[in-house]
Amino acid sequence: MSLDYLYEHLLEWDLSKLKHEHPRSARSEDALDKYKSSFEYVRIMEPLNLLECYASIRQVFAEFRDQEKARRFGGFRFKVQATKEGDDNELFTEICMGATQQELEEHELFSSTLVVITVPGSGKAKCLGKISEIVWNKKTREMDVWIRTRRADLREGSLWECCYLTNMATAERELLALLSIGDFALKNDILFGQCYSFPKGPDSEIQRLQDKYIGKLNRSQAQAVYGSLNTRGGFSLIQGPPGTGKTSTIVSIIRELLESGSRPLMFCAPSNAAVDELTKRLKKHFLDEKLDYKILRIGRPENVHTEVAHLTLGGMISASSDQEATKKAECDALTLILRPLEKEMDILYKSKDSLFNKLNLLFKSSGSTVQYSINSTKSKLTTVKKDIDGLRSQVMELRTKIWLLRNQIKTNRAQRIAKILNRAMFSVAPSGQCTEPSVLIPLQYRCTKVILVGDPKQLPPTVLSTEAGNFDYDKSLFVRILKAHPDAMHILDTQYRMHPNISLFPRAFFYDNVLKDAPGMELKTARKWHSTEHLPPYMFFNVEGKHKFGDNHSFCNTAEIQFANKLVSAVLKCVGAGEKLDIGIVSPYKQQVEKLRHHFEQRYDTEKETMTLEIQTVDSLQGREKDIIIMSCVRAHPTAHTVGFLADVRRMNVAITRAKASLWIIGNADTLVSNEKWESLLRNANERNVYCEASDFHTREGVYMDNLGISLEALSLE
Repeated sequence: MSLDYLYEHLLEWDLSKLKHEHPRSARSEDALDKYKSSFEYVRIMEPLNLLECYASIRQVFAEFRDQEKARRFGGFRFKVQATKEGDDNELFTEICMGATQQELEEHELFSSTLVVITVPGSGKAKCLGKISEIVWNKKTREMDVWIRTRRADLREGSLWECCYLTNMATAERELLALLSIGDFALKNDILFGQCYSFPKGPDSEIQRLQDKYIGKLNRSQAQAVYGSLNTRGGFSLIQGPPGTGKTSTIVSIIRELLESGSRPLMFCAPSNAAVDELTKRLKKHFLDEKLDYKILRIGRPENVHTEVAHLTLGGMISASSDQEATKKAECDALTLILRPLEKEMDILYKSKDSLFNKLNLLFKSSGSTVQYSINSTKSKLTTVKKDIDGLRSQVMELRTKIWLLRNQIKTNRAQRIAKILNRAMFSVAPSGQCTEPSVLIPLQYRCTKVILVGDPKQLPPTVLSTEAGNFDYDKSLFVRILKAHPDAMHILDTQYRMHPNISLFPRAFFYDNVLKDAPGMELKTARKWHSTEHLPPYMFFNVEGKHKFGDNHSFCNTAEIQFANKLVSAVLKCVGAGEKLDIGIVSPYKQQVEKLRHHFEQRYDTEKETMTLEIQTVDSLQGREKDIIIMSCVRAHPTAHTVGFLADVRRMNVAITRAKASLWIIGNADTLVSNEKWESLLRNANERNVYCEASDFHTREGVYMDNLGISLEALSLE
């Protein structure tokens, strides 16, 4: 299936403007809950997908135009070696540049890479191009890189620079999967939003699973495992609220499915970090239990965690390819020969310089002897240089052959993997943060049973295009299916992360008290600073200040930054020798995050041995946890009638469920109370006596330090 219609428009962008949209996006309309046919699905979803695709390209190009970032990318200077017209003479012109394999890797120039072609020296953007093919040229002993463009004036012999912009592989996969929805095994389930409830299972089977995993599965997790084994097919939904052991449950599901003979299995997630974490857990579980199941981590080795890089296709090839090992050994042997020759050449150069110095000092009568020595040294030098050049050429050729061999093996194995995936029965996928076309990518391998894991109470997929978001493009497949079958979702009901004082409000407000604390959570999350009056497990601090509208159309609040500093300073005084705190400071506003980072980088550089401090937006911390979370709400103004990003109840849920031991919320109560959700949180904080005025915190801290000083004085007197 061709995507020429995408690149026909994209590669013709006027780079002086950033308001381009694909013509097919003009017919965008609201995403539906159910679709009558594949045609209707493509008609509605394709324009929205193109809106999001173009928004992401506009964003990276806007960053590229920043000269500092452009310099960091580092353009690759090249001469156009050849040109040719594409299959459709009216659409594309392809230009060819030569590059070594090392140069391609350094500049991240691979197939499907979208590049900016710029004018050498000035860095002025000429046009966009897309790498369509990379082939080995025997004559030049380099790679021929063919770049597809829509410009006819990039003539043969002209000089340009090629700069990495973004890789289009994911965008292409999403669009191709979307367009081929009619061939999916689960086509009707996707179109109509169908799913099936998990069978409950007899108590004896649930208990058997709990006994098998020796306390690693609670009842709701064991029911999820049993349901996954016995579901009739199609889609099934598992809701995993914060800290409920989603990864542990998925590991158990995968093991049970493998033992039942359901293979191959495919696990997918919206981020490399999530896939890596599951891969590490699976690897450890299989090793601990002495299970001989093979794991393949699909992805580029450089993009995955070092602990699992050897499980990627590239890692396996590097470890197992005898041909590559032979070539590498030959290359290493040549390198060993090359090194002494290079040393000999250095000695000869020094000898030549010494002889020239002697020539200047000697009389004319003895000059012929010195000249003879110089000529002899020159002759040896020329011979050694030829040997070195020849060896270097052989080394370069061998390295290129290794690279080509690796890619050939990758292609062969990738073809075999595709055949295996086309027989996959199950796909287990955390999907709450995936746009629907992203979820379609693995489903095109004709899976017949899919388990979607997510939490509709947390943040939806991140959508860069405001227009696409307005058309409900951020509605995940998980949420769409859940809307059609609200009673079909299985809930993991026990949390193992938060101190009970932290979990009390979200358990009631977001999860209707279905979520409960695991036994012993208060003791597990108790910390020594909890004994001080001003640093309990949970507290809302009311700060009197005003937000400001800063750079990048975002807000900041200096008073809250200063108060966050006081909290960090106070808790660090409670850290004992050898202890290290894991602290996160979050805010929904990028400008506040930037100012917080600047503030703390200047003041706490020496505290790295006692704490790890990470400052992020709320969205960036979804799926993560910290010992302490300090949340800066930012919005504070006497005339404010809205709380902006804070109004999203899902963002609120994510923000207040990341902390294990302490959650301290900094905000302005008079502003936040204008929002119904935040008014509930403030009322709850007052009722539980976990509401504190910032001015009282200063007093309490002062009294605490005064008392400490008196105690120390008394001890010294005694």
